[in-house]
Amino acid sequence: MSEFNQRWQLGAEHARNAPTDKPVDIPTGFATRVVARAANRRAAEPALETLWELFIVRATICAAAVLLGCIVLDRYGLPDEATFLPEIEPLAVSLPWTS
Repeated sequence: MSEFNQRWQLGAEHARNAPTDKPVDIPTGFATRVVARAANRRAAEPALETLWELFIVRATICAAAVLLGCIVLDRYGLPDEATFLPEIEPLAVSLPWTS
């Protein structure tokens, strides 16, 4: 036999010959306490729906503020001369096919 099997057999023999004590009983109400503690932890953590509602409300408020800022900037922020319309280049006016 290999060394591993000899050690395994020796360990198994020691386990069989080990003195047996009275089995340890689980205290009364132990399972109930474990389940109650797990339920309290789950209740303490915010649910995914609650987080989604919180973030979607914040995102909507932020988007509305950005939209309002764009409207105000468009209406009152820039003078008419500062619009972003491109100017026509003199080269585009004097193209060969237009003459």
